[in-house]
Amino acid sequence: MDLLYWKRRASQTEVLPVTKQFFKRYLYKMTIYAPGCRSILYEDVEQHLQWRTYNNGAQHYSYGGSWYNTKMARYLQEANVKHLKTLQDIRLGSTVYSIKVRVEEPRVDIYAHSEGRLKLIAEMLDNPAWVLSVCGPENTQAEALLADNKILRKRKPKWQYKVDLSERNFSSNTRQAIWNYLDNLGNEVSVPKHTYEQLKRNHDWMWGGYFRTNDLGIVHMIRLIDPNIVREVSELVQIDTK
Repeated sequence: MDLLYWKRRASQTEVLPVTKQFFKRYLYKMTIYAPGCRSILYEDVEQHLQWRTYNNGAQHYSYGGSWYNTKMARYLQEANVKHLKTLQDIRLGSTVYSIKVRVEEPRVDIYAHSEGRLKLIAEMLDNPAWVLSVCGPENTQAEALLADNKILRKRKPKWQYKVDLSERNFSSNTRQAIWNYLDNLGNEVSVPKHTYEQLKRNHDWMWGGYFRTNDLGIVHMIRLIDPNIVREVSELVQIDTK
């Protein structure tokens, strides 16, 4: 990463290493501060901001199942319409720029295949300080490993594989069978509490999850229970960043 370039633009911008591909495609990411950014998903940004501000104050609008809080009201007051319209144009041109845009208020994430593309997007912004962070491979070795879907670690990893589970409907019988199998493996796997909770929840929809192991045979067994439940298997490798 071109540390000098980013720090000259805005000294507070964090320059971070990437440890895993984004969306199985991108090696670079830029996070932009943009209060009110959910409005760039709508045709008239300014009008939608006004609508959100009114409904937030009247408490008539619910997003994600919860009322807007005082922090969201502050974000709406901070919204810079020109900045948001620029981000809207970038999002609408994402195919042309060969990027992916993800909105998660109050931030917009830009994913790209190269640092040069992030620089191009950054130059479109009026205020360099809006770029909170950029991240990418630390060197050519890291870039090659990441492109091969490896997860990078600075120390030798205890577990060789990270197994990500799918986000989709699975019957309670399927989830219970996988829960039992993983639980019986004991120290052969490392399973976060969140994953066990997803496997045991009352509803059929499962919000992903993951576990770690050194034995790919375990993955094959889980696929025999349900071939769709394993979303991705990534190898964890140590990398020398000196």
